Amino acid sequence: ALVHESQEVGLVVVGAHTGPVPADPVALRSIAAMTCPVAIVPHHLVAAAEPKPRPRRRRSTPAGTSVPTH
Repeated sequence: ALVHESQEVGLVVVGAHTGPVPADPVALRSIAAMTCPVAIVPHHLVAAAEPKPRPRRRRSTPAGTSVPTH
């Protein structure tokens, strides 16, 4: 909710993992140079946000082609 509402009031929301906030010196300088308010909030990965493994697809074999199975 904070991310969507922040657009209305000119607020930059930065999600940060545990550790130095932020660890990237370029990001740190960018945040320090901002002229609008900045909110640094905890960022926790949830199951829905984690990349899902893609299902493996079987290749179809053209008719008349033999495939070794050993």
